[in-house]
Amino acid sequence: MKTFITILFLCIIQLFSAQEEDYEYANGVFQFEENKAQKIFTDFTRIRQSPNVNAQILDSLQTNQQILILKKMKPSLN
Repeated sequence: MKTFITILFLCIIQLFSAQEEDYEYANGVFQFEENKAQKIFTDFTRIRQSPNVNAQILDSLQTNQQILILKKMKPSLN
């Protein structure tokens, strides 16, 4: 019974920790800061017209290209 309760407890903790938004995860991993240069880690990173996955793609960046973070914004869910 103790094992079952322990497993259930761990599953519940995992469920709540999985609710963390990708924005917060990426910011914690990569330490994005405004007005600081960062390198691109993926091939063909898309530059969009606005911070929304449905926004028009304007350009793309290649791996190891350096960019300047002008402003951090939480992504919209639209």
